[in-house]
Amino acid sequence: MPGRLPLEQKRARGRRPGTDSGGRRLPAQGDLVALPGAEGVPAVPQQLLDAGRARWRQVWGHASWLSPAADVPTVTRLCELEDLVEALRSQLAGDGAMVTGSTGQLRMHPAWAEIRAVLDRLLKLESALGLTPAARSALGVAEVQRAQEVSPLEAILTEHRARQDGGGAPGA
Repeated sequence: MPGRLPLEQKRARGRRPGTDSGGRRLPAQGDLVALPGAEGVPAVPQQLLDAGRARWRQVWGHASWLSPAADVPTVTRLCELEDLVEALRSQLAGDGAMVTGSTGQLRMHPAWAEIRAVLDRLLKLESALGLTPAARSALGVAEVQRAQEVSPLEAILTEHRARQDGGGAPGA
């Protein structure tokens, strides 16, 4: 079963504006809620290593809907798992991808299985915290929208109109 699609993908695939591909109504873009969250970055837990500390700053710096009062334990677990993945990758870098088995055969390093399991747990925590597009969509927190770019031609025309309306150069 496929995972939940982010709202922006549902909108792009919709039959008409405001509906998904099945014709079901989507929440209006103005109805999405931005939850109040952390003001700044909470203090980094001492047990975190470099990878965990970097992830801590990244999460608290970008996930404004998280609450330090409620989410610090979960973000801490997420960051500890980041440290664990980094340690396992370092182990693989030192030992190599393959190891000698009990009968002398080459086999995959056991750290690969542990990395896969930890990455799966990381994804579950990221989803629980709303750190993936689909999770944010389910929470109704945010929707990614393409930036409205002004073409160079449109900028020139806008400046020309401003001159005509103002009787001179913009800002004059």
